Amino acid sequence: EMHWMKIWIDIAEGRWRYNGEPISFGTNGALLNGQHRLQACAAGDTPIDTDVIFGLDPEAMSTIDIGKVRTAANIAHLEGIQNASVACAAAHLILLHENGGIQQLGNKQVEPSKTKVNERVRIDHRISDLAGRAAGLGRSLAPPRAMACCYYLFSGQNSELAEQFFDRLASGAGLTKHDPVYLLRERLRTNSAGKAKLPLLEIVALFFKAWIAYRNGKQVKCLRWNNGGANPEKFPEI
Repeated sequence: EMHWMKIWIDIAEGRWRYNGEPISFGTNGALLNGQHRLQACAAGDTPIDTDVIFGLDPEAMSTIDIGKVRTAANIAHLEGIQNASVACAAAHLILLHENGGIQQLGNKQVEPSKTKVNERVRIDHRISDLAGRAAGLGRSLAPPRAMACCYYLFSGQNSELAEQFFDRLASGAGLTKHDPVYLLRERLRTNSAGKAKLPLLEIVALFFKAWIAYRNGKQVKCLRWNNGGANPEKFPEI
């Protein structure tokens, strides 16, 4: 269901393109390929341009859609987008943030479609630029997609302060023990060295909390996100 609904959204928002992939029917009249596209068109009462093939051997269905599925990063790379893999992964998080919050990560009902992710990366070059810079800060600190997403969001609020934040996070220079950047850096380094890794969502929450404190000029004694137990902490808002 989620698949045809994402196609429906892409059609409604003008991202659907004719690509030569046909709607296919067998000699027995059975629909072999195109169910989700047709269901999206029916639900939105909106037509699309497509080829239609009739008269296929019904057994041909076993050979349809068995190749490797292209990811948004594959498509972006083919379009010449720099740092395509990290950029698309970061754009996925950014779109979640803009549409209800990153805490929805893993909820198939709200995750953006590949075409929406690809469109965002294609028109917003800052994502791929910051994806390259985030990857250059080192995977030993945090997953590049989390770093690139936070870099993008923080710099959108205060570009100069975000530069300072990530420069200090990368170098560790001039940090005191109650500096939120220091606490974030130490937490990330400990996580990187340990066997059990923090979930991506918790890493982003720690970035958010450190940024809020740093942006407000506050010193902190500890940096954690208590999202379990009887009274789980809400996801931080920046």
